[in-house]
Amino acid sequence: MAVGPAESAGVVVAGGELDPAITAMDVYLTRPTSAEAPATPAGQAAKAYVELVNAGRFAELPDLFDAAAVILDPAGRSLRGRDEIRGFYEGPIREMRPSLVAVAYVGDAVDCMVALATLKPVNGQPRWVLVSVDHFTLSATGKVARMVAFARAPRAAPEPVPPGR
Repeated sequence: MAVGPAESAGVVVAGGELDPAITAMDVYLTRPTSAEAPATPAGQAAKAYVELVNAGRFAELPDLFDAAAVILDPAGRSLRGRDEIRGFYEGPIREMRPSLVAVAYVGDAVDCMVALATLKPVNGQPRWVLVSVDHFTLSATGKVARMVAFARAPRAAPEPVPPGR
């Protein structure tokens, strides 16, 4: 059966087109397009977060957060307060050295959600992968009171349908 343009085209999402040849995760065909952050306090906090991570300025990340802030990460951990947050960013995140592209923002003055892509090895090559949505909520002080990171998990290959079903 010949594959026509509709069947071979990738899905277009925030940031660009996904590679139709890779179905186990959401891999962009090219470097995704960066989105513009809202000009709101929460939007600017989310933007600053992405910029600090990309600059490798992990020691400065806790300054975005309230002293009693909470981060809920995709692995189910809860980080409470600047000391735990500092340990997280200066430890495992520093070791990972992520490179992020914010492909979409949505929010208001107090809450902002940002969809993130990161560079990861895929089939032995560095590729941009849609990996998470992070939700930032500001306190009355204008600092981040809560950040919840929702990960985009890789998908298992579909199981073949047995004949006769």
